Amino acid sequence: MYKSYFLWIFEAFQFNEYALLWVTFLTTAWVLSKDNHVSVQVLVQYFDRKLKRVMNMIHAAVGAALCGIFCWYGIYTTRDHFVRGVIDVASVDVPKAYVLLVIPLGFGLLSLQFLRKLVLAWTEKERPTRGNHLDNAEQNLGHADGAGEAGMGGNL
Repeated sequence: MYKSYFLWIFEAFQFNEYALLWVTFLTTAWVLSKDNHVSVQVLVQYFDRKLKRVMNMIHAAVGAALCGIFCWYGIYTTRDHFVRGVIDVASVDVPKAYVLLVIPLGFGLLSLQFLRKLVLAWTEKERPTRGNHLDNAEQNLGHADGAGEAGMGGNL
């Protein structure tokens, strides 16, 4: 009885590790699409609109290139593990290629998302990011019906 209980615990840990890998790689492109990723705006907040656009294009291009490289290498590695029949030996033997398959998939999705952001920045149709919400709100307040702050109930 104790032996089967401990075996179940080890199997659960193993599948939790796999689930963590899969969830991480499958959600990163979605997080990037919503601009909910961690970003540091120390310098960027002082850039004018044109420089922000250029920096967004550089960021998206570099991100797409790096994710594309990682995707290609992930495909190469996953295929190699599949062809050689490498097994992840643990409490439950799982073909390692099945575990690694999410890495090129995740990086491929991230690459596409960065390419999307590059096109949006290039055409200047990008949605405001978290750092730009206040900038856009302030601009809209200043131009609302020509009233400026008075349109919001006067000066506080």
